[in-house]
Amino acid sequence: MSVLKELIHISQLNLNTTKTLIASYILENLKVIESITLEQIALQTYTSKPTVTRFAKSFGYKGWSDFLPELLKSRSYESQNFSNIDHSHPFTDSDNISDIIQKMAIIQKESIQDTANKIVDSDVKKAVQAIDKANDIILFGLSPNNYLAELFRHKLLTIGKNCQIAPPDEYGLMSSTLKRNDLSIIISYSGKIKNFYPYRFFTFFQKNHIKTIGISGENAHYLREKCDINFTICTREDKYKKLAVFHQMNQLLLF
Repeated sequence: MSVLKELIHISQLNLNTTKTLIASYILENLKVIESITLEQIALQTYTSKPTVTRFAKSFGYKGWSDFLPELLKSRSYESQNFSNIDHSHPFTDSDNISDIIQKMAIIQKESIQDTANKIVDSDVKKAVQAIDKANDIILFGLSPNNYLAELFRHKLLTIGKNCQIAPPDEYGLMSSTLKRNDLSIIISYSGKIKNFYPYRFFTFFQKNHIKTIGISGENAHYLREKCDINFTICTREDKYKKLAVFHQMNQLLLF
């Protein structure tokens, strides 16, 4: 997750903490944050310089001087690639049909471009090689990802690659059918799939030389740790508040 997105997430937690206060202040002054000193931030948030430094360290940086360049980089990326449309709730009561159509087009384009920006060329080459070598490919994903996976399955079939979509209640059974050099593709926006895709499946894949490709959001730490190859979906949708699925579809379309 980018620094800016982490700040937004913290500010939306509605917690009365110094971390929330500092995050909210930074967001309110984001356009001029590079001209605000550490002392000023501490003064305006009723904290102290060490507290602001600890805030920066909580993101994994050595201090404010390391945190600030990443924040500016994140701000620049957001301004160049995104409008002010909320990807989770893009519509308002005052929008007419034309407004809705245009907003849909904008967020689709933004999510496609953001997904494209996050694709690493070397990972694409590895994925192509894995698909080419595989005799069997199985796609794993809960609704609605398993429905979206049908588009990709159809594309594979047109080039003569055998591909199946595993029903959630048959994950274990279908996993056991894969053999050496076969391929498992796992789609999960959150990547928090430990309950329905436990460690033992990945142990089986590794032991039997079965490649795994993960398609997920930026914070899918569990999935990313387990898969051989990872692709990142645009993660501007709130998992619990979004109106519909936009970003998962775009990753599959790019394949």
